[in-house]
Amino acid sequence: MKDFDVVTSPWNNQEIAATQLKNLGFDGIEHRETEGILEMKVVLEKEGLKLYADYMRIDIDQKYVNCK
Repeated sequence: MKDFDVVTSPWNNQEIAATQLKNLGFDGIEHRETEGILEMKVVLEKEGLKLYADYMRIDIDQKYVNCK
């Protein structure tokens, strides 16, 4: 599934989202931004799903980069 976001999904829970995605026949997802990516990867792997890609926004005009 491309560009899946757990926060805006109807499930709003990583474990439930991964289970439902598997039940719907998906084999993995693409992710947006880096926040929560490692946690999501672990949850997906427990269901036998893959994290195929991660997309993030890059702003080359931004003077300060917050690396939290």
